[in-house]
Amino acid sequence: MRNTAVSLVALWSALMIVTTPSRTAAHGTPIQINVVNNALAVSGGVSDSAGFAPMIFVESNEEGDPFGEVDLPGFGPSIVWQVPGYEIANMAEHSGLFIDVLSRPFAYSSPVEQRALWYWNPATGRVESAPQANPIQIRKSSTSNVTISPAPGSDPPPLQIAEPLASDEGFHNHLVAYALSESTPPPAGAYGFFTRLTSNQYGPSEPFLVVLNNGVFDYSKMVPAALAINSAAFLPGDYNHDDHVDAADYVVWRSTLGSTSALRADGSNNQLIDNADYNVWRANIGHSISPTGQLTSLGVPESTTFSLFLIALSVVLWNSSHCGLLQR
Repeated sequence: MRNTAVSLVALWSALMIVTTPSRTAAHGTPIQINVVNNALAVSGGVSDSAGFAPMIFVESNEEGDPFGEVDLPGFGPSIVWQVPGYEIANMAEHSGLFIDVLSRPFAYSSPVEQRALWYWNPATGRVESAPQANPIQIRKSSTSNVTISPAPGSDPPPLQIAEPLASDEGFHNHLVAYALSESTPPPAGAYGFFTRLTSNQYGPSEPFLVVLNNGVFDYSKMVPAALAINSAAFLPGDYNHDDHVDAADYVVWRSTLGSTSALRADGSNNQLIDNADYNVWRANIGHSISPTGQLTSLGVPESTTFSLFLIALSVVLWNSSHCGLLQR
């Protein structure tokens, strides 16, 4: 395989020939990659314990601006970013480094919708459906790339971004470009995708979220936008965020009923824990996400069985609250 740095020099040279960026190319915050307990470990981003991905890579300043615009072979007119880059350490040569895009359910969809490409609208301040005409491509070269579709469906296959070689390690390296199709002008907003890093030799990394800034000039909005995407990447009704909609989620809803601040159980997205959120849970009980990322369903219990279940659960909740075990 050709040296990664050589192929990227050619790519960026091509971009610079056909476009005139408004500013010097951003360097950004790298995705730091290490090996811990024989598995890949990612660090360096924004930590988020409340969302699906424990780490987010998003720029809250001009470093997140696009590199430029270019007509990419095989993909067409595109807005292109070179951030985030990658900083590799302690990987064996030729062990393989792949980026693996992960679909996630959208917490406010009905029926359940699995998304690979995410969009936050600065006009509404909400996570919305990604524009159908504007896929994103992670691009190593014109022949080595994957496209993330806005339409629900299968994830793209993993893309090898490095072998790596010794020359790839120990510095901030821009291994790929990120291209947003502008065959139809894409609306301003934050565009994101969940991914993980895999290897032929090491276990996969924890998932992380990459968020790109397309025309959000109030940079202070970018971290909140990324946090909003991360918090929306759960099954509808999965209020304890364990990828299963079950009795434990009812406990979260019941214990925060009426709250306007503790909003993990805000399944209706109206900024209030109310009966609408119970209805979301009720409609989705039995749904799960398998370890491979597939949506499965055990079905909603029969009405009589479900009523008995709620009565039993209410007794447990009452006893727990009077013993001081349940935080209201």
